[in-house]
Amino acid sequence: METKKFIDVLEIYNGKNQKSVENPDGKYPIYGSGGVMGRADEYICPAETVVIGRKGSINNPIFVTEPFWNVDTAFGLVAKKEVILPKYLFYFCRYFDFDKLNTTVTIPSLTKANLLKIEMPVPSIIEQKNIVTKPLLPSFIFVHASCSQVEALCRNVNASDSRSLLGFYYDHTSFREDAPDKNPPLIISDSAMDNFIRLTSIKNPHVIPVTSENIKYKLGAEVVITEGEFNGIHGRVTRIAGQQRVVVELFDGCLVATAYVPKAAIIMKNDTK
Repeated sequence: METKKFIDVLEIYNGKNQKSVENPDGKYPIYGSGGVMGRADEYICPAETVVIGRKGSINNPIFVTEPFWNVDTAFGLVAKKEVILPKYLFYFCRYFDFDKLNTTVTIPSLTKANLLKIEMPVPSIIEQKNIVTKPLLPSFIFVHASCSQVEALCRNVNASDSRSLLGFYYDHTSFREDAPDKNPPLIISDSAMDNFIRLTSIKNPHVIPVTSENIKYKLGAEVVITEGEFNGIHGRVTRIAGQQRVVVELFDGCLVATAYVPKAAIIMKNDTK
């Protein structure tokens, strides 16, 4: 897989002050580093642009699917589509640590020059399409919402089709307080979900779903990866096809393994405190 710098795969659109174009009924959204700030009559960035903060919130990339105006504290990263897909660029930005490029000690800041030096893996366009469109776990939809909101979503979707297309996945390890003979919907903590998303968003063909029947944990060791593309991922060590890997378990039966991780890049989780 080829490695390219940002300067080779994208253009950076500087933001501008929005006062001259602000209009509550404007056609285009105004974006800052934290999200939508208003509406405008004109736009700077085309659809499918990644917003990244120039000042303030610099580690919160946003993918915008329509043309928009970006303010002077936000950059627009516009992919050169003959080289890189916009959504692939967003996935890379989502898990790149922009904080390490911070140039100040007060308000976090990024410079255009430093951004253009960032290196990223760039597979073929066909492989990029597979990466951004093929779900790793095709039978699941993860929703960040309350149980009542999910129930309403299921009712609305199922009402439009004779089949029950959506339903809860239940936690088979516990029972409801109000109905001791029934399992509650499975609830996943934000930290566990973030760890899982980080791993499954890494574009490495050797990141694979596995089953508990195919693996055997080493002493149940909980570890953190400290180097390489899986830096910061935590899970349990195992061997798959003769290689040492780290497995992240979201819930019983939902496991995903990293690619090979050398022993020197792993520490016990308790040692990070």
